[in-house]
Amino acid sequence: MSKFDAEQIANLVFALVGDIEAYGETHIDKENQDNQKILTDVVDTLVWSLIQNTKYAKRHEYSMKVIGEDAIEFLGYLVEEYDLNDYVRKEE
Repeated sequence: MSKFDAEQIANLVFALVGDIEAYGETHIDKENQDNQKILTDVVDTLVWSLIQNTKYAKRHEYSMKVIGEDAIEFLGYLVEEYDLNDYVRKEE
């Protein structure tokens, strides 16, 4: 088990990646955009790891089955919880 909780790990990732928020100054925003690209690559790697674990849901060994089922449950949560239409304004 990790020595760190999820919030501590997230804070560590943000400390390593740097600021990603738009600032309104071109040179700062370019750096933040580069940082955001790094963050999205990290997230992609993490999500892919969960997708890979879904194959264990059909295993007979309980411990492996739970890992697969947990991955499926979390990925389903992501799809349902984060609808981009809730966060991005539609142009009218």
